[in-house]
Amino acid sequence: FGRQVRRALAIEGLTLEKGSSGVAVDTGTLRFQIDRHGNLADVRRGDERLIGPDAACHTLAVDADGTGYDSTSGEAEVVVEESGPIRAVVKVASHLTDADGGKLMRIEKRVEAYQGSPLVRIHHTFVMDRPEKFTDLDQLSYCIPVPAADTKWRVPLAEGEAIELDRQMPAVRQRFDHELVTVAGDAQTPGEARVIGSIVAEDEDGVTVAVRDFWQNYPKGFSVRDDGLYVDLCPAFEPGLYDAFPFEKEGHQLYYYLLDGKYRLKRGVAKTQEMVLGFGSRQEREQLCALVQRPLVAIAPPEWYCNSKVFYDVAPRNTERFKLYEEAIDKNLEGYVERRERQRDYGMLNYGDWYGERGTNWGNIEYDTQHAFFLEYVRSGNPDALLLGEVTELHNRDIDTVQWSENPEEIGAVYVHQMCHVGDYYDKPVPGSLGFPRGGYSVSHAWTEGHFDHYFLTGDPRSYETGCAVADFFTRKQLGRPYDFSSCRTPGWHLIMLAAAYAATNDPYYLNASKVVVARVLETQDTEPRPLPDYQAEGRKPFQVGGWSRMMVPGHCRCEPRHRGNAGFMVAVLLSGLKYYHDVTGDPRVKQCIIDGAYNLLEECYSDQTHGFRYTSCPNTSYGSGASPLMVEGVARAYLWTKDERFRRVLTEALPRGAGGSGYGKGFSMYYRMAPRVLADLEAAGLTLDKPAAETP
Repeated sequence: FGRQVRRALAIEGLTLEKGSSGVAVDTGTLRFQIDRHGNLADVRRGDERLIGPDAACHTLAVDADGTGYDSTSGEAEVVVEESGPIRAVVKVASHLTDADGGKLMRIEKRVEAYQGSPLVRIHHTFVMDRPEKFTDLDQLSYCIPVPAADTKWRVPLAEGEAIELDRQMPAVRQRFDHELVTVAGDAQTPGEARVIGSIVAEDEDGVTVAVRDFWQNYPKGFSVRDDGLYVDLCPAFEPGLYDAFPFEKEGHQLYYYLLDGKYRLKRGVAKTQEMVLGFGSRQEREQLCALVQRPLVAIAPPEWYCNSKVFYDVAPRNTERFKLYEEAIDKNLEGYVERRERQRDYGMLNYGDWYGERGTNWGNIEYDTQHAFFLEYVRSGNPDALLLGEVTELHNRDIDTVQWSENPEEIGAVYVHQMCHVGDYYDKPVPGSLGFPRGGYSVSHAWTEGHFDHYFLTGDPRSYETGCAVADFFTRKQLGRPYDFSSCRTPGWHLIMLAAAYAATNDPYYLNASKVVVARVLETQDTEPRPLPDYQAEGRKPFQVGGWSRMMVPGHCRCEPRHRGNAGFMVAVLLSGLKYYHDVTGDPRVKQCIIDGAYNLLEECYSDQTHGFRYTSCPNTSYGSGASPLMVEGVARAYLWTKDERFRRVLTEALPRGAGGSGYGKGFSMYYRMAPRVLADLEAAGLTLDKPAAETP
């Protein structure tokens, strides 16, 4: 970095040439074509032809009626996204078509090649772009046309053994996260095991295919046939296999989309699966198997990430200043993986999300779970946090977010937490539960920071595009009429979303949208004391000021007559959104708004006796002990500005009592999505989080 730095000489060996017949890539070790249909073809290693010019790696599927579709005939959109000396990236998009040209679904592939490497990485995505609400699918596979049936193949298992596939036993399928079956003729032999995700040709000059997070995204399979090696992304399964599980238990949680022997996929849903094809020596291909499942990560020092301000103000890991916090996050990251295993939160449409919101909903990463993971990665360099964030991002991006609609303005909508992620699989909740069989879209349950984080850390364009689509959808939805809101979290989460989009794009559209939201927030704040009715004024100040007082809804106050005030966490979210806006604009009105709002939050919902918050202003709700960072981000910033002892006590007495955080789901997301930024304000204020709070006499 600096004036003295000069561009290094380009490394020879990687070339890319686009022509009328497609794109030709030469890594120096491997040569291949991406043909006009978007398929990998004519693969050569030196003078050896591995895949001939008349065959191509292609996607194929069978629908519920038995009609076959593939990617070998339709024209593809082919875009060279990157053509550098080290890496080439080509994006292709086409449809699976039948013999009459009928379309089943869109297939997008990002093909990556590297200088001097015999590997090809493919990010394979299907997008359900049909007008029907649901499409039933029999099977979906990716075929590599190599002489497979007469080759012996080894499929490593997580337990340390391996399965051998050949003409006599040509297929293995991961049916559940803990169970597979091998197929020989009409016989299927089950076994308690997990396929890691690689299949390795035993001959020295063969091919290896590695599929990332294979068993976690069951059903999955490998099969060897006369016309090639098949990666069964959605292998066929018999009717009744998953239907047998009760709706009240595993049925609605895990197997809702595996019905009557078919995959039932909702309109607008996508699914990305990363595959790597290895054409090197056997030793190179063996190494590939492990590296795909846990990729090597080039990690800069945490101070580099934090000082870049790309992720806002984030405090680097500090085991002395933040001792309580660092011990807890280490424990909770380990606990997260253990809890996921206990709940068996796996499956093609489930992996990456957490189950159990209101008992039977999938959380749809409420509070931006991936953002929490990514922030921990940038502040600590812990690769486990990065990998956890990545699988969470892929799920939320592809499944929970509408990736296609007949109405283009619906693209970017995000489903709120509900049964089956996207709803409409059932028309009733689980008896005795509070789950939602269907739900719509709400800006108070949608986030973009994790999408942009993932793009910054990996360069994955789909995450960037999704982040922008989400911000655009909700801005159209919220600002398509004169702006107003009924609960404080609505403008709060919207401001947080817009701040992330503005930081990622530098597009003034998002800043202008924020100005519209902030104008209404300032207009509706109680800048003058609002008198309280007599039944609420007893034992407290007879007025409310600094907040956004309203007659509370039954979920926030069940008294008759109901009390005025607000839900504390909603005010806290709004203060966070205002903080991000102020950091961009420096608007003095917003600074005062945050300070007044922080005073109001403590007056209405905080107890110095318990050192914690109650849920709402209702005097009949009880106070807890401790505080999460979400509740005090605005308070921490107000303390930085005012140095008021009232704010300091909350930060030094309540935060330590809640420093244990949470180990899974909504609690984890809520705590850790804002914590690193609160730590930055604590550090700036000279405060610590290094020891338990003193007991109250």
